[in-house]
Amino acid sequence: MQTEVDKIGIEQLRLLVVAQAGDAFTLYISAIDQATGDLKAAEAKAAKQTQLAFEILIALAVVVGTPLTASAAAALAGPALQAKIATTLATQADRILTTAGVKNTVPITNAILETATKDSVIRLAKSYSTSDAQRITGEAIKSFSKTVSVGGHDDVDACALDYVKQIKIAATASKTVLNGVVAGATNFSQLLQVYFSFLPENTGKYYEGLTKQIALFKTNVAPMIVKKARLKAEGNLDENDPDRLYAGENVVKMNAFGRMRFARIDFSPARSPSHQSHAKLSFCGLDTSRGRGRGEGLETAGA
Repeated sequence: MQTEVDKIGIEQLRLLVVAQAGDAFTLYISAIDQATGDLKAAEAKAAKQTQLAFEILIALAVVVGTPLTASAAAALAGPALQAKIATTLATQADRILTTAGVKNTVPITNAILETATKDSVIRLAKSYSTSDAQRITGEAIKSFSKTVSVGGHDDVDACALDYVKQIKIAATASKTVLNGVVAGATNFSQLLQVYFSFLPENTGKYYEGLTKQIALFKTNVAPMIVKKARLKAEGNLDENDPDRLYAGENVVKMNAFGRMRFARIDFSPARSPSHQSHAKLSFCGLDTSRGRGRGEGLETAGA
C-alpha cells in the first residue's frame, strides 16, 4: 500500500507545482503590466513603424531556486505539504486498497491515511537528490531564456516599451515550456525543487527584478539601437557592414560568453596614485556574427 501512496503523493505534488507556477506567472505578468505602465509616455513613439529590428536573447526575471540542502528539503516536506497531499489521498482510498489487493480486508481511516502520507513524504524527502534538482533547475532556466525582436526606434524609452511587451509574450511561451518540464519530472526531488522555487516568498520581487532588467536594457542596449535607427533614418547606416562602429560609440567588439559581442566601456579613473584605474565592460548585445542587427544578452563583466 505504501508504494501506491508514494505514487499518488508524487502526482499530487506535480499538480501542486503546476498550480503554484501558474500563480507565480500570473504575478510576473502583473509585474510586466506595471512596468509597461511606467513607460506609458513612450507609447506614441513606440507605435511608429520601424525599418529595423534587433533580436535579443533575454532571461526572464523569474527566480529559480538553487538546489536545497538535505535539511531544507526535509523542512519543506513538513506538515503543510503533507496536509495538501493527504487531502487528495483521502479521496483515493478505494484505489489505493484495490491496487494493493487488500480492498474489503483492511479497514482504512483518515488517521491511517494521514500516517501513510506523512511517512511517504518524509521518506521521499530523505531521498532528495541535489543532482536531480540541478537537472530540473537547468531545464527550467532554459525555458526562461527567449529570443525577442525589438523595434529600432529612435527613442530609448520607446525601445524599452517594445522590449517589455516582448517580455510579456516570451513569458507566456515560457510558462507552456515549463509545464512540459514539470510533466517530465520523474521523481520527488525534481518536483520538490520546482515547488520551492515558486513558493510565495520567492515570487514577491518580480517587479523589482524587472525594473533592474529594464534599466540595464536602457543603459546597455537601447542607446545602440537608437544610434542605428537614427543613422538609418538619415541614410548613413552602412548596412553592408553590420560590424562597423560609428563616431560616439564607446564600444569594442570582443569574444565573450562563447561568441563575438559588442561591449560598452565604462572607464573609472584611479581615485589616487595608490589605486588602479579600471574599466567595466557591459555586454550590450547587437551581436552581428549571426546576421545583421542581431543581439544577445544583458550580461555584464568587470575587467
